[in-house]
Amino acid sequence: MGLALAKGILLSGKIAPENILISDKDEEKLELAKNLGVSTTTENKKVTEESDIVFLAVKPAVVRSVLTEISEKLNGKLLISIAAGIDTKTIERLCGARVIRVMPNICAEIGEMTACYSLGSRTRADDERILKEVLAGAGKMFKIDEELMDAATAICGSGPAFFLELMRAAEDAAVELGFERETARQIISQVARGAAELLKTGEPDKLITRICTRGGTTERGMKVLEEGKVGEIFRRAFRAAAERSRELKKEI
Repeated sequence: MGLALAKGILLSGKIAPENILISDKDEEKLELAKNLGVSTTTENKKVTEESDIVFLAVKPAVVRSVLTEISEKLNGKLLISIAAGIDTKTIERLCGARVIRVMPNICAEIGEMTACYSLGSRTRADDERILKEVLAGAGKMFKIDEELMDAATAICGSGPAFFLELMRAAEDAAVELGFERETARQIISQVARGAAELLKTGEPDKLITRICTRGGTTERGMKVLEEGKVGEIFRRAFRAAAERSRELKKEI
């Protein structure tokens, strides 16, 4: 996710690669980062010392250990955390940084990120503006109350995987019906893109009704989806992801 964010940040063209420093213990991941033209290191403290803005892009389980390592260099700096489940109050107890919590998704790497963010208690008036400027090339951002961040983790963070699972099934079905896989993928991608844009124009129920002709093909397919309770399965998936986000705070 950190690498995806770096790609998204660079898409705006406002931040030069040499102004980004990425730290990771995994040399293979750093090699991927180097392909972007950014600077790399294996030392977290080096990033903290040399940066005005620090992204905490680590797994929730290591948040405490990483912050303990770099906390003395974070005082007064802007820390943007994308660690799932870890609230701003917890991070503020572990360091003296100004904290913004963000839940982005992997689509940042193509400039189509959907992210939600909430501000910590120490943030300054211009920190929100800085956040938006830095991530301007990555996609769209929505400010929410922090109590909704676990839900945002499910919808924004996990959502792309759930929709891709549906699209994979559609792609497989297209292949079974005779399409070449690459052609099927392009078609399904465009169908999904069109449906996403259509959703902006009205309520899903009304739009589905418009597409379904009595006795037609869509109606028959929708009956299969309804019998399989596909909608409920998707809701369960999102609820499960949100619940897991709530659990993560207890594990640091």
